[in-house]
Amino acid sequence: MYLDAISREKLRKLCKFGRLFEADRLLQEKGTARFRKTHKWTPLFVAVDRGFHSLVEVLLRYEHEPWDLEKAYSGALRRRRNDLAAMILKSLGWTREIDPVEAICAGDVELVKSMILEGTNFTKAPIIRN
Repeated sequence: MYLDAISREKLRKLCKFGRLFEADRLLQEKGTARFRKTHKWTPLFVAVDRGFHSLVEVLLRYEHEPWDLEKAYSGALRRRRNDLAAMILKSLGWTREIDPVEAICAGDVELVKSMILEGTNFTKAPIIRN
């Protein structure tokens, strides 16, 4: 299920101005934050760009397409928002799929600790996915 174009644009504008409760209400009504691939800034990317920590947290509660998470993650790293980058990495759910180098770059000590406890091998080269 995808958000329709009108809801996506409304959500993007709510994220632009940091309207946390209105965005949460819209997401609850629609039940998803997924939408078809676009070259425009996504609501999650806008929230990361503006640095709205709580809004990013709310958006990550809902299902996203992998390309949207990757776009927001790279945006967070470019803006040196390691806290937001770590939140996005954690939202993936499986720390085994997270590149150890990315976890260290994100600067989230708790994430790195959990990866160590799970037995992640930090000496192997990361797997490059196409």
